[in-house]
This record gives sequence, structure tokens and C-alpha cells, in this order.
Amino acid sequence: MSEQESEVKDPVIEAMAGSREKNGSEERKRRKENWERNEVAESTKSSNDKESCELFQEETPHEVYSEDEEGKTIIWHLPRNNFTIMVLWSQFLVSASEIVVNGTQTGSFHLHLDKVDESWVQKLPALDYAVISTANWFFRSNYVYEGGHFLGCIYCPDPNVTHLGPDIVIQGAIRLALKSINDCNNCSRIVTLLRTFSPPQFENGTWNMGGTCMRTRPFAPEEINNSGLDLVYRNAQLAEIDNARKLGEEKGRAFDVIDVTEAMPMRPDGHPGLHWDNRWNKGLSDCIHWCLPGPVDTWNEFLLELLRRHSSFPLSSRRHASEDVKNQYSNNERVLNSNKVTNGFNGLLRLSRS
Repeated sequence: MSEQESEVKDPVIEAMAGSREKNGSEERKRRKENWERNEVAESTKSSNDKESCELFQEETPHEVYSEDEEGKTIIWHLPRNNFTIMVLWSQFLVSASEIVVNGTQTGSFHLHLDKVDESWVQKLPALDYAVISTANWFFRSNYVYEGGHFLGCIYCPDPNVTHLGPDIVIQGAIRLALKSINDCNNCSRIVTLLRTFSPPQFENGTWNMGGTCMRTRPFAPEEINNSGLDLVYRNAQLAEIDNARKLGEEKGRAFDVIDVTEAMPMRPDGHPGLHWDNRWNKGLSDCIHWCLPGPVDTWNEFLLELLRRHSSFPLSSRRHASEDVKNQYSNNERVLNSNKVTNGFNGLLRLSRS
């Protein structure tokens, strides 16, 4: 089964189109909810923000490069410390294209588990450290392919296709991402840190059905309502780490884990809730991302400890990484607007120091 990038022709998506024609109002509602969920997933209180903010207290950075107005790729350089931080945004880490039906974006995607998202892989040769994460974008109607074959879908409305759990597809995406790092022929030594799933904490409804997060204190361990799925998604991410480590040893690359999954359910009080930039989603709460300062300060403590543990790892790219970035984007260099620091990103965080 082949994928069509624009006006969809394959049988699965034609069925989607037929369903929309039969149930126009219902489908428009679902499409609107998908779009709203996209916006919730893009709200901007992430760990990467906090890491950047703490660095920028040490030194005022220069914004070397910003690829687009949405800030999906931003590079900062701290010249006094000769340190560069790059933030790349990739929803799935693998190749993805949004499904379009009758000229309208649906909020659903074609995902290819055998094709990596080249937007971040092409940056690998300049990396010393990489922090990768992905999960929440898989919890929608996505159609999954591998080797040119249609495998099935996640949360899709079609009764005649194979239904896949998000954990299976998350594991496949992580597998390919780690393999791409190990297979990078032009890369030097890289320390890769996988940040595990950070569970959403909606109460009294789902994200689009009145769910909120209005608690004002942390949970005690006995108060945590863990359905078990949080650990399922975490374990799906971790399942590929051991194999990546074994292969990485042969190529001089290290892999480790920033494991936040079990800690974060204790902090239902740490989300923006209704107090976020929700001009597109009036009345919706953000119970996925985190306030700053807040619980994600702990993530930085985990990160710092892991960097200390790997401080003896020989990084042969230290000499060239920052200089390459500065030279590549020198015409675009400008002093950082402090408002940009608060923008959020998912995907891959790059740290390098010459």
C-alpha cells in the first residue's frame, strides 16, 4: 500500500474521505479536535526551555540561527564559554507527512518506521551531546508504514485495518533514531541521552473534554493514580537502549537515559493548566507541559549528573563543532531577544563545546 502525499488516493484514506462525506459535522468536529490537540502538544513549557534559561544566566547568548518563525530550529552560541546549544523540533523522529483530505489538513500523519527524519539526522556530525525525546505526538490517528508496506494505524476510525498500540510505534521510532546515530559515518564520538515519557495529568476529562490540572500541591506516592500505561510507554522507549549501547561501543558512541517517568506523576501542581497562551484553544488546559521554574528543574539535575558521569568520554568533535556552527550561520548572527528563550521545542537538543 503506497502513501499519497497530497490528495490521498489509497484505500485507507479514501475510506476516511467517505466517512467525512457521510458524517460531515462529526468529522469536522473530530478534525477541529485534532487541530486543537496539535496546539496543546505544541504549547511551550519544556525541559529544553529550562536548560537554555539556566545557561543564559551564566552568559548572554547570541542567537546564531533561526530557521523559521515557528522556531523549529534555533542555535545559540555563548562565546565566552565557547559553548553552542542547538534545539531541533521533530514530532516523531521518523519521516512523517500530514494526511490531506479534500485540500484540508486532518491532524493525522503517515509515519515511516524505516525512514528517519533527515532534518535532525543531517545535524549529527556537529554534535557532542544529544538529548532526544518523543511520545505525545503518537497519541492520535496515525497510519504506519515500514518497507513500503502498510502496517496499521493508531487510534484510527477505520474498522478494517490493523490497530497498533502507540507503544509499538514509539519503540520503532526510537529504534530507528538510535540506529541512525550509530550509523552516522561522518560523525565523531557522541553521547546520546534518551529522555523518557513525561505523562500528561488531566483530571475530570480528557484534554478536549474538560480535563484540567488545578492541584496546588504535589502528590504523596500513595496518591498517584498510575494506570500502568505510563510505564508501558517508558519501557517501549527503553527497549532499544541496550542494543544501541552494544553497537555504540564498537563505534565509540555512548548512550544513557534521563528517566523522568516515575518522578513526574508526583507533581500534578506543576502544569500551566489554563494559564498558558491559549488564544487558539479557549478553555483548554495544558496538563502536558510544565511551568518554569518548576518540576523540570529536576530533569536538569538528572542531566547534569549524567554529563558528569560521561565527562571522561573522549569527544573528538569538541574542536570543530562550535566553530562549524558559527561559520555556517555567521551572516545571521544577532543578539538574542530574551523573549525567544521561553519558546518550547520537542525532539533533539544539541550541546557542544570546543
